Order: sequence, then structure tokens, then C-alpha cells
Amino acid sequence: MTDAIPPCVETLRETLQQCGEMIQSATLDVTGERSEFTVHPRLWADISNRFGPRWKEISERSFELQGAASRKLDARVSSYSVSAKANFSTTTSQEKNNERFWWVTRRALEQATHARVALVKAGWFEGDTVHDLCCGIGGDALRFLERGAVHAVENDPLTAAMVSENLRLSGIEEQPFSIHCEDVEQYDLPPGSCLHLDPDRRVEGRAAVDPDHFSPSWQSVCRLIRRSSGALIKLAPATQVPHEPIDAGSTHRLWIETSGSVREQDLLWGDICDRANLKRGTRSAWVVQAEGGVEFFESRLSSDLRVASEVDLRRLDGAWLVDPRPAVRAAGLTEAFAAEHDCRFLAGPSGFLSLAAAQSEVPQRLSSLAVTGRVEWIAPFDDRKLRKELRRRDCFPQTIKVRGADHDPAQLVKRYRSCGEKPVRLWIGRIGKRVFAAITDVA
Repeated sequence: MTDAIPPCVETLRETLQQCGEMIQSATLDVTGERSEFTVHPRLWADISNRFGPRWKEISERSFELQGAASRKLDARVSSYSVSAKANFSTTTSQEKNNERFWWVTRRALEQATHARVALVKAGWFEGDTVHDLCCGIGGDALRFLERGAVHAVENDPLTAAMVSENLRLSGIEEQPFSIHCEDVEQYDLPPGSCLHLDPDRRVEGRAAVDPDHFSPSWQSVCRLIRRSSGALIKLAPATQVPHEPIDAGSTHRLWIETSGSVREQDLLWGDICDRANLKRGTRSAWVVQAEGGVEFFESRLSSDLRVASEVDLRRLDGAWLVDPRPAVRAAGLTEAFAAEHDCRFLAGPSGFLSLAAAQSEVPQRLSSLAVTGRVEWIAPFDDRKLRKELRRRDCFPQTIKVRGADHDPAQLVKRYRSCGEKPVRLWIGRIGKRVFAAITDVA
């Protein structure tokens, strides 16, 4: 199962395996929360004596990151239901053991794909052999392996050993995988292969959004794309993709969000666009929910959109306030979203939207891609009057949404917490140049 692992990487992996076995046998107080693991005090000294101080440091650092690794890399749902748009089957995660030990580095963990996002992407490679380049510690490779064979490529020997051990511990024995420790720019990608590539986007310890700073270079990335039958390139959400040498009309760009954060931007090319049933030359926003469901928005409207604006504060009494999800905004689809759902702008695309009071309830399609609330009270923002109104209603803002105003939601939550007992949502935004405050329910 681990054929094609270079001898030096295999030696490193075997050492990781032995260190991992020592760590697992020495753990105490296992509660399911990795951050609550403790170990026998002599463990690190034993590892140092047996393997050397370098391995003690590697083991300690991986152990310290287990809480974050478990939350990010473990699939928490037993089944994974997806939108019909994606057109791929339900899968059962084969890794549900919250007590497994992950070999990680801080940098690799920061760039690793979240498990729920990786499951979505893996569905577009169903049954294929995937060449996972710049694989890191294996966040994506593990999910690909649940569906087909994987060739993982990583140029750092220690990281290559880590992904090898992480995949070995996955318990997935039906599919083969191989680890290649080499520079991806020198990797001989077979023509017509399926490609997943996550370029190194760190420059002097900071995330880079300029493809000119990627490793491998953008030119090399494009060369690999053209050699494949279908490719998915993982990018930072704010990355601006050059039109050359890959024509924007031949790709689809999407932004994926989970747990309220946009995790990544993906560039899809070739067969992968067709498998995801996504149109080339367009963009979409995807929201992956905690229970495994997926909602997406792909504009079907013309780019020449005219969205009406709301100018009268009084007309918002009883209306709905709408705040599109971060993925919709990151994808630059706020205008299309507003036009398709018949919303109005309160302060342009960067502000809140509104939906007419005539709507008795918000359509499910809209509420799954936006935070919504029916206005129970709205007025120009005034701290004293707002505090008085909250007390009159015996309520406090459990959540506060702010757009276009210089207010810190965390500070406001503390300030108004003593105003009452009923939880509500507070919205602070703009209509034109005026700042307003609005109270809605929390639902």
C-alpha cells in the first residue's frame, strides 16, 4: 500500500510511527477533546533518549496541536448529504475516531483543508486516481483516498513522512496510495490525469494572495493544469487569478465557507467543472453546514444588474434585513444575490439588504445563504435610546451584526447584556449616510 515511498521518507515515517505508538500508550485522561490530553511526564524524555532531541521537539509540537488538528481534519458526520447540484453520492467517512493522533506542523495545519470542505471537493473526483500536489499533511489526500487511489507529492521529507503516516493510520485499505518526495515543478504528471494542487502561499511567514509569489510558480501551475484532464487549484479567498496563461472563460471559480468562515477559493478546470455541474466562465459560492449539507449560489443573471436602494428608514419597520453569507460576498455575488431574491440595497453592495415587509416569511433558499431577521424596531442609532428600548422589551443582543459603522460587536454585547433576559439580534448599519440600529429575533 505504501509503494513508491523514497527510503529516506520511509525511515522518517517509521520513526513517526514508533513515536506515535509511545505517545498513544502514554496518554491519560482521554475525554474526546484533544486539548485535554495529558501524558506521563517522562514521555518526552523517553523519546529524546531513544530517538534524539529533534524527535522530542517534533513529537511535542505535534502533540500541542492535536486540539486544532482534530477539529480541522476529522470528519464529524457519519453520512454526508450534498446538494443535487454536485451530483455525487452519499459517503460515509471512514475516519470518525476522535482519539487518533495527527502528525502536523503549525504551518501545514494552517494551510490544510477543513475536513468538511475536503469532503465536498473529493466528491468531484469520485473513483479517479488523484495526483495531489503540495499535499501537506494530507487533509485533502485523506478524503480523496476514501474514493480512489492517491499519488501525494510533497517536497519536504518530514512533511512527506507525516502525510504518509496520517494516511496509513486512516484505516482505508481498499485504495492504494503513494508518496512522492520531490519538487512538483519536476513531477512527471501523466497526461490526462486528475489534478489537485495547493500551492505554497506563504511568503516570509505571511499568506500571499499574489500568484507571482506562489510555489510552484503560476506558470508551472498552468502547465500542470493544461496537462491534466481536470484540475482543482486551491487558492486563498482573496487571490486574484491572472487571465493568462489560463483563459478565465475556461475555468470556474468558487468560494467555500464552513463554520462561518470562507476557507478557500477553488479554480476548477476541465472535467472537474463538468462533474460539479458548474458553468465555465462563472463563479459560485458554497456553504458547507456542520451536519454535512451543502448550499450553493451560482448567478444565473446578467452581469449588468440594477438593484434598487432603500432610502426611507420608516419603510423598514416590519421588513426583513438580509446579510448574505461570507462566501457570497467573497465571490463578488452580492449584487446577483440581491437581484435574484428581489432585495434592496441599504448602503450599496457592502451593506445590509432588505426584503419587503409584504413577505410573510423568507424563502428557504434565501435564508440558507444569508442571515435574516424581521425588523421589530428600527431607529437612527443612539446609544441612550437603544439601551432604553432594549430595557423596555426586556431583551439583550445575543448577536450583533455591524456593516458600514465603526462599532465593535463584542464590546456592544457586553454593554447591553444587562438590559434584559430575552435574546435578540441587533443590526447596526447604514442607509445612505445615516447609521441605524434595528432589533430582530435571533432565529
